[in-house]
Amino acid sequence: MPTSSSFANGVPLPLLKEDERAPAAIKRIKQQSSAVDFGQGDFIFHQGQGAAGVYDLCSGTAKVFKTTDEGGVHIVRLVQAGQLLGHHAVLLGAPHGAAAVALTDVRTRFIPRDDFVAVLRQAPDLSLRLLRALSSEVRGHEHQLLSLSHHTVAQRVADTLLTLEARHGTDADGALALSLSRQDLATHVGAATETTVRTLTNLKTRNLIRTSGRRIWLRDRKRLRRMLDCPAQA
Repeated sequence: MPTSSSFANGVPLPLLKEDERAPAAIKRIKQQSSAVDFGQGDFIFHQGQGAAGVYDLCSGTAKVFKTTDEGGVHIVRLVQAGQLLGHHAVLLGAPHGAAAVALTDVRTRFIPRDDFVAVLRQAPDLSLRLLRALSSEVRGHEHQLLSLSHHTVAQRVADTLLTLEARHGTDADGALALSLSRQDLATHVGAATETTVRTLTNLKTRNLIRTSGRRIWLRDRKRLRRMLDCPAQA
């Protein structure tokens, strides 16, 4: 049974959380960073743009997505507080292979490229932590490929809704705290927007969820999880 969706990209690892394992390196790298805020809908960086540094998300959520030559859009991952943005390009010494945009108001700490790389070279514990974070992302992408190959749209939507609640929680009214557009949800589950909307309507008719505009409430988590047991289920 799947335990995470493509949104999860493995277990989120707070790379720059100060603790006993890498206190000096993290303190040093944070001293070299500066606060940068983004409003909802603002681009943090664009696909193909040179990588000036790394963004440590302090609050909010951002999406990383790629645009194909044919104009298609693929959401690579969602990034939340405690995770990094832009580190792939910095480590590769290449332009950003995807764009990042703020889904909510986002507060970050920007770490210049050379400072980030220099601290990694001097702090093996921090480098190991980064490798674990990257491995977590790879595991998430592997799950995404498996889900696209073996699960129906309904199962992928159910899996994603459960993961969104697990990762981001609910608001004061009990709805999913992270409100995605139907297009974003469809892009990430690998289905047409119309198909995704019909799937949500079906889940609503079966009293598994409740919706109001972009807001979604999970009404029967047990049955949603049960949907993931059988790859053949519609």
